[in-house]
Amino acid sequence: MGTDDRSQSEVIGVVLLTAVVVVLVSVIGAVVLSERLEDGETRIAVDVELEQNDDETVVTVRHRGGATVDPADVRVIIYGNDRAEFRLNAVTDPPAEQFSAPSTWRYTINHTEPGQPEQFTGVVEVLVIYEPEGTVLDESVHELER
Repeated sequence: MGTDDRSQSEVIGVVLLTAVVVVLVSVIGAVVLSERLEDGETRIAVDVELEQNDDETVVTVRHRGGATVDPADVRVIIYGNDRAEFRLNAVTDPPAEQFSAPSTWRYTINHTEPGQPEQFTGVVEVLVIYEPEGTVLDESVHELER
């Protein structure tokens, strides 16, 4: 008779302990996520890809979701063995007035034109920055070969 009562107590104890753990994880997760982005900060999900051939580097910036912003406010910086920088309003593919989801923007750096950087090689880092707030929308590292 004593062993049957005990097994019910163990089950109740496990259920209560599980509930406490779930509540703690939920509260900690909510605090961490709420502190990640401050109130009023523009939220934009962005992906960047680099493709390179003999004379050109094509930078593809994809708006995956979030706020619609002026492309003049979005700056892309590429640096590695050389450095390039442009704002999305310099992009002609697509010729749009707003950077909004879902959209794909392509900028071509022609390395044979005067004033353009030399061809990127090795490890290249790309930053996409929303200028009005100084927010880094994307920071990615790419391995490029000549």
